[in-house]
Amino acid sequence: MHQFFVPVRPKEVVKPKTRTEEQKEAVSQLEEQEKASQVTRYRVFGMTARMLVDVARVAYAEEPEFEHNSHFGDEAIIEKLRKMGRLSPIRRTGDQLTRRDMEMAAKLS
Repeated sequence: MHQFFVPVRPKEVVKPKTRTEEQKEAVSQLEEQEKASQVTRYRVFGMTARMLVDVARVAYAEEPEFEHNSHFGDEAIIEKLRKMGRLSPIRRTGDQLTRRDMEMAAKLS
């Protein structure tokens, strides 16, 4: 799994539009921490990190200096998750992938 940390520069950070009270509270807490300089980096991981790494590899025609998967994309795991009934085109409330889901998908052939 890819994981790295991105420096926080308030003028460059784009935050998602808040949709629920829980999201509003999370954004509010994060903004307070940023103002107090408690947050200096954002953790980027999983498929989001994977996409950013792949895009950078193509754009710069270079391999990153950190450990990464050498193939592009996660099509195989996405296909297996879809076979399990996960990652449907429409997201249902409360539908989250778990480590167990990923482990089960990895075992599918």
